[in-house]
Amino acid sequence: MKFKIKKEIFFFLLIFALGMFLRFYKLGQIPAGINRDEASIGYNAYSILKTAKEEHGRLLPLFIESFGDWKLPAYQYLSIPFIALFGLSAFSVRFLSALAGSLSIVVIFALAKTIFLTKDSKAGQKQNPNLVGLLSALFLAINPWSLHISRIAFEANLACFFFLLGLLFFVKFNKGFKFFILGSVFWVLSLFSYHAAYVFLPLMFGLLFLKAFRENVSKKSIYLGAVIFFAALLLHFVQFMSQAEVKITGVGITSDPVIRHLKTELVRFEHQSPVSLGARIWHSRFVVFPWLIAEKYLATFSSGFLFFQGGDNFHHNISGFGNFYAVNLIFFLAGIFILLQKNHKYKLLLLTWLVLAPLPSAITKNSPHTLRSIFLLPVYLLYAGLGASALFTLKNKLLRYSVLIVWAVGLFLNIGLYFDAYYIHAPLKDARHWNYGMQEIVNYLQSQQGSYEKIITSKPDYSSYIFYAFYTQYEPDRFWQEVEYYPVDNEGFRHVKKLGNLYFEEEIDYESGNLYFDYADDVPEKAIKLKTVYLPTGEPYLVVFTYEE
Repeated sequence: MKFKIKKEIFFFLLIFALGMFLRFYKLGQIPAGINRDEASIGYNAYSILKTAKEEHGRLLPLFIESFGDWKLPAYQYLSIPFIALFGLSAFSVRFLSALAGSLSIVVIFALAKTIFLTKDSKAGQKQNPNLVGLLSALFLAINPWSLHISRIAFEANLACFFFLLGLLFFVKFNKGFKFFILGSVFWVLSLFSYHAAYVFLPLMFGLLFLKAFRENVSKKSIYLGAVIFFAALLLHFVQFMSQAEVKITGVGITSDPVIRHLKTELVRFEHQSPVSLGARIWHSRFVVFPWLIAEKYLATFSSGFLFFQGGDNFHHNISGFGNFYAVNLIFFLAGIFILLQKNHKYKLLLLTWLVLAPLPSAITKNSPHTLRSIFLLPVYLLYAGLGASALFTLKNKLLRYSVLIVWAVGLFLNIGLYFDAYYIHAPLKDARHWNYGMQEIVNYLQSQQGSYEKIITSKPDYSSYIFYAFYTQYEPDRFWQEVEYYPVDNEGFRHVKKLGNLYFEEEIDYESGNLYFDYADDVPEKAIKLKTVYLPTGEPYLVVFTYEE
């Protein structure tokens, strides 16, 4: 027994070390630059560290306005120690996400062991929980979805970690008063990490609340845990609706005017004029949109989203790869089959989790969405761990070794292709998506500050001011004094018009005597180029220039 425990710990430490290495290796360099959300998260955390106020001057807010997209606060606040320790940089901003992704390997290992420890009276044999735990941890350690979002400052990754940690305490809630309370607290942290949790967690909490009543759990702990969770949920709802209602209406599928016009209004006019009441009802949003939601829900389980391309946002996946390795699909299907065959204690929990996980993505635009579907990631791997454990312990040696060999070869190919693409080719091919060279441009602009009255760029809706604030570590007190904004647009976004002598203009009238910077494709013919940043592929990307009339 002592040997088995030591062997299990040894293999787990190897898996954990591998997972940490893959998440922290060149964390500040790959992806090759930062996106504007990372810059916003970092600068707001820096501002709170310096002044206890975010970039708009609000004292310790529960919701951070950012560009008008109203980010939840957990990632910013929890990033502060790392920014204080390492300084404001891509590495320090991403550190929390890499840490959360690494610790998720520990949690899913413990969670799998806990869930699959119970002996099933109808099962032919007891499932080996240690093997399920090790395989689930291994699958998470090398998983493309987890790996990518752990290397970027994504609030969704932090929310998933807190969800898993809370769930671990929930499945232990019959072991003491504190476990249900701790589970509720960690789920509150998940609520204040990412908006998708607001849709998914209340439904899961309701299931666990009812489950707790059926077991030998202190009613005091159940009620107290429920009060903590639903009080936070109510606070989230009231505060968010008062500050950021446009955020909800802006991402919901029913709010998209293009979809609404194409799917309802335009189709009505294909009926004979005048359009009848029946046609108006039949082609109303109340009939059409449930079908659209169902379509988007099922798309989350499509082979394209899961294995070959992922979501449409180029920040969420690297081109040509999905969220899971295709070679593990057989294990996922085997896990579902095994669970359906057994009268398992956590059968309802695992099935409900799988069914509910795609909902936050399905009811929004741009679905299937890699971040909004984040809660699907761990349950898929738990099923895969269960299925792999069963197939790797088949009594038929020939079949068992055949499965192992085919899986090992397939996994080697999957991993080899993905790691080669991620660490070698993506930094070259996808650099333009990550504002490559922006730090170099900012440093040059800062060196020219005193030489020009105005420094001007176009596209204020690109929010390039945040890169200047981030890379120069713009003093928050000075920022509040020198920033000017455009009026809030129809989608609720507020863009910067001016920061010091930097001007962000929708249309530029080029004049001599000013300094300009822009994307290479937008530079006018008469420009005198002073500084050019080239992509790793050799293409000109960002240019600083003056203009001669």
